[in-house]
Amino acid sequence: MGTHPGNMHDAPWATFGKTSDFKVIGPTWVFLTVDENKYSLNDAGIAVDCQTQFFVDIPASYHGNACGFSFCDGHAEIHKWVGGAIPGVIRNPGGLVPANAPGDVKDWSWLRDHTSRRVL
Repeated sequence: MGTHPGNMHDAPWATFGKTSDFKVIGPTWVFLTVDENKYSLNDAGIAVDCQTQFFVDIPASYHGNACGFSFCDGHAEIHKWVGGAIPGVIRNPGGLVPANAPGDVKDWSWLRDHTSRRVL
């Protein structure tokens, strides 16, 4: 369950600490673990900014520009990135990576949509 400044439990984005917290989005849609790019590993978690089109921590692209995700319902899948921002990170970006190009916006949107949903 995230407590990043500006987001507390279910305000304004849904957070999940137990199964009963899945009210606005189901566990089939929310990822639990993800391959992270080795250059953005920093705290054993991956941060996703659901409001602004930036990648905070970078998912991996080690599988042909794709990444492994496991979901809260127990299934797993490989997701292929269509933009260039995620596969293009080859060193520590030193901060946020913008999702400016159409493919990058699509990748950021997919990541956001599989992280949470707005509650308020």
